[in-house]
This record gives sequence, structure tokens and C-alpha cells, in this order.
Amino acid sequence: MLEYAVALGVFTPAVRDASGKVGLGGARDATNVFPPSILAAAVLTNIDEEHLAALGGTLTSITNAKAGIMKRGRPVIVAHQSEPVAAVALQAEASAKGAILVDAAMQVQAHNNSEVLEDEGGPHQFCDFRISRSPGGGMRKDGGENSWELAGVKLRMLGQHQQHNAAAALCTLQWLRQHQGWDISPEALRKGLESAQLPARFQVLQLLGGEAASAETVVLDGAHTPAAARALAETLQQVFSSRHVALVVAMADDKNHGGVLAGLARIDMSAIVFTEVAIAGSSMRSAQAAQLACIWEAHGNQTAAESMVGSRGNQTAAESMEAASLESAIQIARKKVGRFGVVVITGSLHACALSLEHLQPYS
Repeated sequence: MLEYAVALGVFTPAVRDASGKVGLGGARDATNVFPPSILAAAVLTNIDEEHLAALGGTLTSITNAKAGIMKRGRPVIVAHQSEPVAAVALQAEASAKGAILVDAAMQVQAHNNSEVLEDEGGPHQFCDFRISRSPGGGMRKDGGENSWELAGVKLRMLGQHQQHNAAAALCTLQWLRQHQGWDISPEALRKGLESAQLPARFQVLQLLGGEAASAETVVLDGAHTPAAARALAETLQQVFSSRHVALVVAMADDKNHGGVLAGLARIDMSAIVFTEVAIAGSSMRSAQAAQLACIWEAHGNQTAAESMVGSRGNQTAAESMEAASLESAIQIARKKVGRFGVVVITGSLHACALSLEHLQPYS
């Protein structure tokens, strides 16, 4: 926390407005050096099983820890929560702390107005957002003067979960405009949403060179929680429903392996290759490939074989393999699906970052 405070002291004089990202949890995070008097708003996105060991081991304990960023009398914007237990816990924590809870799902409605399209910048989707002006949230069915629309926003962050994140961002900025006098134009809001891109969040790469029979399309997605794995499965279906898919999976040892693999089992895939990568520079925290393969065979692949019908109309059961290194896992996966297939590298942000050392992307 001392290092964070020193950094703020160095950079604050040159900055009027700034956002700070919480590193771990919230209750004991360094960002709590901010006093309520200078906190414009706190924002909580969807809460899932992150940092299980460090934050108490349950979704409720994780939620309570993250709620530590709430401050008395200050707004906390809460994005759509996929787990009801998290939503209930956040409401209770906001009430106990005297924070002003703003439900982004009530304040902002998001709708797709197109299929996923592609241009020189990669895949994208057009979305319409209707934003409430009323402090209590909710919208009249006919829209009316208590809401306004930001239509045809070109989002390069794909998937319904990213629409929820965009809605939370819009809700936050609308609150700051309406209650704190921030001067942010609709054009600036649009520009911000349309330019937003994050590495390893359904990041689509097209590869240079390589063997003619190897996949040229690679998706990097650092999904390492059950909800993130389910979101990845849904987004893949949206974007690449007609393409053969192979997964490369590496994970840290403190994650919910069964839950993540159950989410990945929803993907219509040809093959899944398990491997190991260093986590924060150390192999000590890496889940063993054999361990992941065992869990997959016992649970994930069984689920896929029993309940999933692929987009090509066939009952699917993915071929499961292990690879000694990330590089060899990528090579195996690329060959399994062929030139027009898609390889998805997932399970860890560390795996996504390291994979770039073995790929030659041109986008």
C-alpha cells in the first residue's frame, strides 16, 4: 500500500481525473488509500470465483472482499451479476456501509442490432444503448424524456458480457455527468466505447506463415473462472459457429478447474490440448496438464458427449491430448483443425501472454 501511495504522490499533481484498478479483492487493497472525499465513484463488474484461496474460498467471501471498495455516501456502480448470491451480498454490503448502490442493469439497456461483422480492424458488433436519466433507475417502456439513446455503437469487445461491461461504464459516466457535473459528450462516450480493446479478452489474431495445413486464426482469451469460460463458449458460438475449433488450455493451480472445464465443455470443439505454463514466472503455481486432462475426462468431456450437439449438427466428443510445452500445444491444435479452423488459447492470462512469443500475428 505504501508503494501505491508514493506513486499517487508522484503522479497526482499532473492529473485532474484518474481511474484506479483494484489489484486483489478490495477490502485490503492498496486502492483504499483514497479517502471518500476524492472518490467520484466505485465500479464493480461481474463477480466470479477469482483469487479463491486469498479471498476466503467462496463466492460470498469474494463478494464481501470486493465490496471493500465501497465508501459511505459515495456511489458504487454494480454491473450485471451472473450469480444471484453475489448481487444479494453486494446489496447488503452497500446498505451496511452507507454507499449509494446504482444498478447498471436497471440504468442502461443494451441491445445488439447486428450479427458479428468483420472489417480490417477485426470482428465487431453494433449495439444500441438506452441510458436512464432518472436517479432511481428503470425506464418507461416508450423511452420518453427520462432516457436517451446511444445507437449503433461499434464494439470490438465481443460477447454479451462485454455489453454488460459497456453498460456499467455508461452508467458510471452518466452518473458523473448528472450528479457531479462532469462534462462528457455523447460523442466522447461513443469514441471511448468504440476504441476500447484489451489483450487476451477474445483477442483475434491472424497468423503469418506456418504450414499450409495449420490454422491461421487464433483467439486469445484469459478465461480462468467458470463464468468467464461460459462467456467464451457463448462468444465463440456467435463469432465462429461454422469453423472447426481446437482449444489449448493451461491454468494456475488455485483455480476452480472443474468449473472452468465444465464451461469450456459447452464449446463445439474438435480437440483440446492441455499444457503447463509458468504463473508469474514460477512453475510452482501451474496446474499439471495431466491433472487437467483427468478432470476433463471425468467431467468436462462427459458433459460434452452427453448433452452437446455441435453447430454442424453432430454429437461431439473432443479429442483430448497433453503437450509438454505451450509451443507444442499450439502446433498440435493448429494442425488438428486445419487452415480454416480456429485455435483458442485459454485458462490463464499468463498462457495468452506467453503464446505471443510463439506466434507471428499480423493483426
